[in-house]
Amino acid sequence: MLYCIKSLTSRIIIALISHIKYISHMEKKTLTFRLDKDTIRRLKYVALDQEKNLTELLYEGIHYILKKYEKPPTTVFRKKK
Repeated sequence: MLYCIKSLTSRIIIALISHIKYISHMEKKTLTFRLDKDTIRRLKYVALDQEKNLTELLYEGIHYILKKYEKPPTTVFRKKK
């Protein structure tokens, strides 16, 4: 009986983790682009030095570019009739 409860608990936890991963994956879009071999190699070395994976490093670069160049949203006012 105790084994059944542990097994059921494990299954519930695994199901919840899978569901969370599925939801977080659904909220993202895939972006694909090509880089030359040397640039990829250099990025991998930087990621290794920073103890990050390549995806984390690319996220950091994208957020840096957005912070640097993105303009604040403007408010559009409508004229009253």
